[in-house]
Amino acid sequence: MRIKGLSMGGGRSSIFLASLLLASTILFSSAVSALDGDNDGIDDSLDDCPFAWGNSTNGYSGCPDLDGNGDPDFTNPQLNDWDDSMRALYASDGSARAVSWAPDSIHLAGGGGSDVMLYTANGLTISTLYSFPDENIRSLAFSPDGSLLAAGAYFNDNKGISQIVVLQMNWINKSATVLANLSSSHTDDVPSVTWSANGSYLFTGDGDGELRQFSANNWSMVRNYSFDPGDTVWSIDASPDDRLIAGLAAGGELKVFWTNNGTKYMDFDNHTDDYALATTFSPDGRWLLTGGFDNKVNIYNVTDASHVAGFTDSSRDVYSISFSPNGAFFVVGGRDDEARIYLSPDNVANLSNYTEVAKFGNFGSSNNNRGVRAIEWSPDSTKIGIGQYRGRTTVYILPEGFLQLRGDVTAQLMENRWRSNWIGDGRPLAQYNSTNLQMTQDLCNSNGGNLIGVNFSSAHHIAAPVSNYSSSGMLNCTSSSKQLLEVPVGRMPASFFVKSGGSSEACLKTIGGLSMGQLRWLLSGASVSTLTLPGWAPGMDLTSIAPNDDGNGVKEWIDLDPSCPDEGIHTFGRWDNRSVPMMAEQLWTCGGCQFDENFFFSSGARYRFQEELRSDIIYAVEQNDEAIGFTEMRVVENNSNIWEVPIADNWTHSAKDHIAAGGISVSPSYQNSSEGVYPAQLDYKFIIDYSELDDKFSLLDWLLTDDGQDEWDSMGFVRLSVLARVQAWDRIGVDATHLLPDSDGDGVWDGDDYCPNTWQGVVVDGNGCGQHQLDDDGDGYYNNEDDCVNESGTSLWPQIGCIDSDGDGWMDSGDSFPSDNSQWSDNDNDGYGDNITGNNPDDCPNVAGNSTNDRLGCIDTDGDGWSDVDNGWMISEGADTFPLDPKQWIDSDGDGFGDNYSFSINGDGLRTNQIGDAFISDQSQWSDLDGDGFGDNP
Repeated sequence: MRIKGLSMGGGRSSIFLASLLLASTILFSSAVSALDGDNDGIDDSLDDCPFAWGNSTNGYSGCPDLDGNGDPDFTNPQLNDWDDSMRALYASDGSARAVSWAPDSIHLAGGGGSDVMLYTANGLTISTLYSFPDENIRSLAFSPDGSLLAAGAYFNDNKGISQIVVLQMNWINKSATVLANLSSSHTDDVPSVTWSANGSYLFTGDGDGELRQFSANNWSMVRNYSFDPGDTVWSIDASPDDRLIAGLAAGGELKVFWTNNGTKYMDFDNHTDDYALATTFSPDGRWLLTGGFDNKVNIYNVTDASHVAGFTDSSRDVYSISFSPNGAFFVVGGRDDEARIYLSPDNVANLSNYTEVAKFGNFGSSNNNRGVRAIEWSPDSTKIGIGQYRGRTTVYILPEGFLQLRGDVTAQLMENRWRSNWIGDGRPLAQYNSTNLQMTQDLCNSNGGNLIGVNFSSAHHIAAPVSNYSSSGMLNCTSSSKQLLEVPVGRMPASFFVKSGGSSEACLKTIGGLSMGQLRWLLSGASVSTLTLPGWAPGMDLTSIAPNDDGNGVKEWIDLDPSCPDEGIHTFGRWDNRSVPMMAEQLWTCGGCQFDENFFFSSGARYRFQEELRSDIIYAVEQNDEAIGFTEMRVVENNSNIWEVPIADNWTHSAKDHIAAGGISVSPSYQNSSEGVYPAQLDYKFIIDYSELDDKFSLLDWLLTDDGQDEWDSMGFVRLSVLARVQAWDRIGVDATHLLPDSDGDGVWDGDDYCPNTWQGVVVDGNGCGQHQLDDDGDGYYNNEDDCVNESGTSLWPQIGCIDSDGDGWMDSGDSFPSDNSQWSDNDNDGYGDNITGNNPDDCPNVAGNSTNDRLGCIDTDGDGWSDVDNGWMISEGADTFPLDPKQWIDSDGDGFGDNYSFSINGDGLRTNQIGDAFISDQSQWSDLDGDGFGDNP
């Protein structure tokens, strides 16, 4: 709970106050010892940091311990290398008397004359948030959550008003609007503002000797704390637990009040000059520091409300003091050309013998322009923001506060462009020259944190590519367990060119240009045996590369073709430490590899000229028919005095043989380069420790955006194609496929879409195909109409695309006769087809029957194969005359005995058991017992 009215014995009844009046001091002490004012669970009498919430247990109880190891944050101080800090922001926007960090440590508010300016730590001026009329800004303070910014200015004499506003930040578009104007509550300058730690209150210091407290809920004034009338309250600060508010006024008067009731807790006057402008609580609430124009810093123990010591900072005025976030150090700024860092009182054995532990900066040399008006340590502890006396707002950052780009001159060229346009995470970019080998070793073997490799690749003998390296960009360090990730951010093409209209152009046109293998042969310093052996590149076929080589050891134009000049191939390029030569050395001589081939050495028979200027290269080639130049592709575009050589992507054979085998040579052009089809180029890459991807993500992501690509493009290189950017984004876990062209709008980009022109709204598979475009079983029917999508079939009825063994159009499972293509239906299920023109058609398709002789599939009661008489079939037409006798079915003579005659012979030779008619044509006879051919009927 919060402490209320301790100095007044608040909360106790009047009876107790009256009866114990004489023991009020004891009661006060008792009340304090029984309370936990900072709500950290430790009684104030036992709490070493009673004015700051804390969880420390080792050596000090109840002090801030952010890492939870038991030690207070201010112990075991590790001083960063502020002597080597570098300036990242340098803005000259007018009088700079105030600075304030946003909680993200990326954005800094500064006073540029009468304008409230928003900057980024890495050097960008973002916007003007607000402008006061006429007068300079004197105080700035972001609220703890960064949503609000309080700004105070000098009194406007022309309008006769004080000036203080509270701005509502819009971080999306980096702007602000006035949320509250508190000017009418003040009567003079407003040189100091601060917030309570919980953001519930805003405190302001006025030139009229008043320190005011406003509620952030409705901006009403809650309380005012008075100093001597007319004494400007130059500096104010609230204790970490918000129970105290300190103010430092003109003449050096320090007053500290309880915020719950406005009563005074501390009152000192230890500065001897009229101006005392700096006061600040330590993050642990144990200490309060003040600074003044007497050049002194005074140290107060807040716990026991005592003045401990004072020391002289320098021979010049002290303007501002700020503690490091962990409270282990504080920095002092004044009318000197540098800022000084000191250990906090907790870490100094002898407070009367204070000396700085670090110093940095260069804040002017002449008296009027020298010094610091405002200084503030950033929340992340790696930066210090400064308002300089010369009207400059600056930020100094520790080396580890920068993202260090370790690599070649290309990053040096791009550093300012990237740094000036990537808002990022507050870490400016700083380029450090490093070889490919050194860069890879640093990434694989150091703890990194702020290292990024920048080059065309890592050294692959130190970081070996994984099996899917070409798509993933992943490599395994050979000397550690780390993995590296390469992310391409742009193309760097080289153009090779000769004099236009000369003999070299004529011969190169004859052979179709040059192949990658021929360029290696031309540029490399390797021996013939090395060039022909497979290694980092395929071994070349010299009978194809240089088919007309005379064997004199000099690489001459005529070696390529008899039509070429009989002269050494002289090359012109830029200095070897420039971007394109470094790219060319990696591409054609394996520069940076374990066994580097290097460029060939210049000789009397064949020269290799290195020029500082691109124009000198072009001029030299224009004047020399036997020379070939190479430099950045876009430098030589549309130059009619030179001819750019098309390049074939073949490392083993000549361009001529490559074309004869069906290949092509690719002309250098912006589009060919961007789309990755021009072979004489490498991608420039950012290379990181893969475990630090989240930490580097913001920068990598921005480099692939339109803004990032624009910066690369504007330097004269070539941006990645949209497809290449999407593939690069994929390496850092971003799905950007929505950027790719998708003509049919099915969500699958055209390059991967196997089924263009998909109907709108149709669900597609990963290949961009809807069911109406797929034939999974290959039977000629699309899935959307195929009733049997997983089996190939030709059926049409009753379902489409199913197995139809007899080919009659009916699927087997629906075909009563799957092996007979003339029958398919058997409605009465008697085994005879309903198709009257088919095989064995059913004469009675609607009645199940078993007749087989006179008719098929009709009722045959006695089962003799002959159908029974019905309305449509009479005996005369072949129906069974004896429907109940399975042995008889016809009676030709109509005598009542069937034509099917049979008998047995007895012992007397006579016929017995006669069945049927012995005389089928004689109506009068039917029996012949003796078998003599004469009927027994007399």
